[in-house]
Order: sequence, then structure tokens, then C-alpha cells
Amino acid sequence: KDLRLGGNRLHAPIPSSLCNNNKINGGRTRTYGCDAILCPLGYYDATGYANDSNGGCTKCNDDKTTIYLGSTSCVELRPEDILSMFYDVMRGELWDESEVHMWKSKTGICHWDGVVCEEDGTLVSLSFPLTQAD
Repeated sequence: KDLRLGGNRLHAPIPSSLCNNNKINGGRTRTYGCDAILCPLGYYDATGYANDSNGGCTKCNDDKTTIYLGSTSCVELRPEDILSMFYDVMRGELWDESEVHMWKSKTGICHWDGVVCEEDGTLVSLSFPLTQAD
């Protein structure tokens, strides 16, 4: 049976029961392990998984990465992209406005509350007040 999960938004890990199942994807897990299910983070393939025609998933260049398992391409992530993802994952829309002034705005990240940068714009640190969690 074929198991196709490419183009998803899955994160690691892939259950070992899938990676060790030689009946999935033509038995390619014997050769490629979990990569036959989905390419790992930092790797990609046009199909999203390793197969005999591609010889395995390809590592992204040093200046790019992938965000999800089974990626079909690599992306360049800027600091503001990563901080925006952090904001979304941490439910920043629920934070007090005084804690997140300028976040996800078009201004540079050095103007976002809690972000500390060097004079040249290099991100140095983040500072967040403790807030009540759900």
C-alpha cells in the first residue's frame, strides 16, 4: 500500500511502527527507513519522501531549511519569520497588548517589544514577561 503524507504540516517524530513497516510504500522503508515515509526536517524531495528514483531526500543548503516533515522545497527563514512563528505557537494574539507592541509589524524586529538587538540589527536576546497560561 502507498502512504502519501507530503505537503502536510507534520512535525517529528514519525512513529517507528510506520518506519519499520515493510509493507508501506513498496517496502522502501527497508532501504530509506523513516525517509520513505517523509523527508526529515532540513531535507526535501519533489515527492516529499525518499524513493528509488531520487536516491533519498536531499539536504537543504546551509542558508535554508524546511519547516515540516515531507517538504518539497527548502526555504530561507529570516529572524522575523522565526519570531512570528514563535508568536503564533505561543498564542501571542492573547498576550496583553503592552507585552507585544509592534510584533508582526512591518517595522524591523529590533522595534518589537522584548527584542534586543545590537546596533547593526543582529538579534541578541528576547525578554518576555510571565503571563498566565491556559
